[in-house]
Order: sequence, then structure tokens, then C-alpha cells
Amino acid sequence: DLQYLAVIVQNKSGEEKNKCIWVIWNIPSVGHVPPGYEEGPAPKFPFPAVQGVNDFGEHRWHGPSPGLGVRDKLLIQVFGRNDRLVLSPESTMDDVIKALRDGNTVAYGSLECFYHG
Repeated sequence: DLQYLAVIVQNKSGEEKNKCIWVIWNIPSVGHVPPGYEEGPAPKFPFPAVQGVNDFGEHRWHGPSPGLGVRDKLLIQVFGRNDRLVLSPESTMDDVIKALRDGNTVAYGSLECFYHG
């Protein structure tokens, strides 16, 4: 039974290649990941969740920022869970990936897309 989502976004090209730009978990499964999450380790809007530390040392979405005419490739991974992840907000992408292997991840999807500067 899918109850929570975890999302990891990585930049797979350019100057920020292989950098984690967002890691968030315990998003209630409401059919989509809504935009507009607040900065900080425990955003309450638009839904309560936990944001870990991205590769820039931040608890937030650190979107791509390619130069004018440059294209960045993003990898978006979404994990469906039947329970909450119990992790510190200081957790990194690697910590979250390790915790997702506990047997309670029941769905997975990924998307590669491009962002043009």
C-alpha cells in the first residue's frame, strides 16, 4: 500500500554533473509531488515532508543553472513507500538510498529530462 514518496533529483551533466540537487522524503502519497516546497529540513507546505541535505549543503531544491544556451540533463527518481523513512534531516542522498533498501519501498520510477538555460 503506497503511503509516502521519496524523491531524489540529480544533475547528470554540465558543471554540476552527478550532484544531488534535491532529496526529500515522507511526502504523503496524493497522486503527485506538488510544487512550492518551503526551504528547510521540515517543510509544512504544501504537505509535510523531510528535506535532506543536497550536495550544496542546503535543505532545499537547488535547481539547475546552466548558462544561456546550455542544456543540463536531470535524473528524477521517485520511490513509493508503505511506511515513513526514519532519518535525520541531515541525511544525504546516499543515506536515503541506503535506507530505501529496507524492503518497504514498493514502487519506483525515474525520468531523465533536459533543462535549457
